[in-house]
Amino acid sequence: MNSQTSLNGLIFVIIILSISACGSAKLLDIKKTSSVLNLSETQRRVVQSKVQQIEEIVEDYELEKETLEAGFAERRNQMRSGGAVGGRGRSRMRGGSQNQMQAFYQQRTAFQKQIDTLVAEIQGNLDEAQQEKFAEIKLPELKLPEMGRRGGSGGGRRRGGGQGGFGSLGG
Repeated sequence: MNSQTSLNGLIFVIIILSISACGSAKLLDIKKTSSVLNLSETQRRVVQSKVQQIEEIVEDYELEKETLEAGFAERRNQMRSGGAVGGRGRSRMRGGSQNQMQAFYQQRTAFQKQIDTLVAEIQGNLDEAQQEKFAEIKLPELKLPEMGRRGGSGGGRRRGGGQGGFGSLGG
């Protein structure tokens, strides 16, 4: 079921990206970006190199995000099926999950800084007119993971009035 959920999520993302691709240029679409910015061949080589680095960062981030989401889904299923019975097992799982989330957010921040640096380097290679056009280009976004704060089945099973989830970790 996890692979089906992941596949459905991937299909949804592809559809959304396809629909939104009709609008402005996206930085990761080097052909469209090059065309919109009217890059010289020298600029294109520099920008393409930076965009490839950004693509690798985004891919690494997405892989880590998917792994984290899958791990949380698995833990949620274990808790629902009684795999973590009793307060001690549940709190240990929750504590480990919080540590994973904190590490993930720290890594996300590091990825975003790398992307910001590369974007600044790209902008440094553009003239004033190109920089104005660059402001309209959609930059990649490191979206937060879906951790399943969903209503519906199991929504009333939380005990102790705890917050649950990871909303307090910021983003």
